Amino acid sequence: MPLYTSKGIVLRNQDLSEADKIVTLFTQKFGKIKGVAKEVRKTTSKFGSSVEIFTYADYLIYGKENKDLDVITQAQIIHSFKEIREDLDKITIGAFIIELLDTLVAGREKDPLLFSLILQTLTWLKGESSELIIPTFTLKFITLCGLKPHLEKDCLLCHQSCNKMQFSPKQGGIICPSHRTEDGIMISDNIRGLLQQLLVLDISKIRKIHISPNLLTELRKILIDNYLKFHLQKPLKSMNTLKL
Repeated sequence: MPLYTSKGIVLRNQDLSEADKIVTLFTQKFGKIKGVAKEVRKTTSKFGSSVEIFTYADYLIYGKENKDLDVITQAQIIHSFKEIREDLDKITIGAFIIELLDTLVAGREKDPLLFSLILQTLTWLKGESSELIIPTFTLKFITLCGLKPHLEKDCLLCHQSCNKMQFSPKQGGIICPSHRTEDGIMISDNIRGLLQQLLVLDISKIRKIHISPNLLTELRKILIDNYLKFHLQKPLKSMNTLKL
């Protein structure tokens, strides 16, 4: 691939040599890519904070044919998201977002909707703390990855409406008591309705929603501790420090 440009978000960086870093970007046009930022560790580097984690920038990249690593030649910062890097709680949430993305999204898969979701979530995170950032991102993200749970009040298996509901990660959503499974957990209609709201509403509207600590505990138990963990091949390291 020749010289190309794309907006991108820094997922991670690691030292390559005394002067260079390997930077992983999630780009708007080309999905996830890895590139070398040369001499970025020098005090005279032209890159500044453009290769710091969470940074959103326009990148000029040279693609090397048959090479795993491209070369990042220029960057123009659009938003540094330094507000996240300067707050420990926000770093923890941001690390979860990035690790989940890095785990479930393969390289060079263009996904404008996913890119928009990441950008909207980081913008939300930089501005305020909210108990709904993690569940909102998780639900919208796994839905874009093809793992949308069945959240209608009718049973996923027999299609009968049910008042007492279970949520089964293995079956993929709401089931009735007649089809209860070992992995199924009881779910209230309040949580089922909240999950539907988080799935369909824009983030701008979700930011105005506030829920009780008890509802938040139930929401995270179903969505993070059960559904997400079921679909991950191994636990995310960031989940060890995440306040769930």
